Amino acid sequence: MQWMYMEAQKLGKEDNAWPGGLIFDEMAIQEDLQISQYDGKYRLDGFVDMGHDNDVLGYLLKGKREPQLASHVLQLVYLADNGFRFPICHFPTKEVTAPELTNIFWKAVSVLSDWGFQVQYACMDGASSNRSFIQMHFDGSPRDEAFTMPNLFDPSKKIIFIMDPSHIFKKIRNNILKSGTAEFHTRTLQFGENVITWEQWLHAYHWDRNNNSVRVHRKLNDEHMFPNQRQKMRNKLAEEVLNEDMLVLMKDYQRSLINPSDLDMTIELLENTSRLIKIFRDSRPITNLDDERLQQNKEILEWFLKWESEIYKKK
Repeated sequence: MQWMYMEAQKLGKEDNAWPGGLIFDEMAIQEDLQISQYDGKYRLDGFVDMGHDNDVLGYLLKGKREPQLASHVLQLVYLADNGFRFPICHFPTKEVTAPELTNIFWKAVSVLSDWGFQVQYACMDGASSNRSFIQMHFDGSPRDEAFTMPNLFDPSKKIIFIMDPSHIFKKIRNNILKSGTAEFHTRTLQFGENVITWEQWLHAYHWDRNNNSVRVHRKLNDEHMFPNQRQKMRNKLAEEVLNEDMLVLMKDYQRSLINPSDLDMTIELLENTSRLIKIFRDSRPITNLDDERLQQNKEILEWFLKWESEIYKKK
């Protein structure tokens, strides 16, 4: 922490306060043991080690201490509002659980606060443990509280839980992938009288390849249309079937149809996802509440909430 503090001081912050957030992610690693030497002593590296508190928690749950080879690494990075970024810790894990993550997160918040780093938000992907971690902090739905709760160490301040937008884009794309009429499809997305299915993307893709000498959406390829499990994890592939280029292609394809109204809600969906991607990929910071992107975000949210409300009414 002293190293981090000294690096932050180089930015010349007079009040020694660096507001920002914690970003954490868990990555798979190859299970292995390594012999390392520290201060003349040898030790084995490669076992799960998530700190004393989680060791005690594991002992209470299992009644014994059981060494395990780590299959993942959990890393926490602090990102200050002024752009200062510093990796503060990492833990070898066996896929971290929500209670373990809770212990690690609040310990990090406490230690960072002691050194003048004010955690205002936590950003993570949509792993099941992360969703459970968020839910643990709320009695009801986190949405009802705008995913915001008091800082346990300073209740006068708030901490916001944020899902990585790249995960949101992939989740939208994956749900469209599963929507259709074939046997392997698990759902059919519907808004009003229109259905939204992956076949519409496939038909637009093939129409573009077969009818245009200069393709409308030149980046689309079979990896976008027929992704395997590895390709489904790539943010770029998900965003390129939901962005502004895809919207332009779908509108051009719509004009070629006998019943163009069949794609009305698909077009509306792409209008909203393309705006959302454009907002979150904009490198300009939002510095005041009058920024038009905040209003655009609100309008997009209202559209998705309207869709959700309609679905619930049909159940």
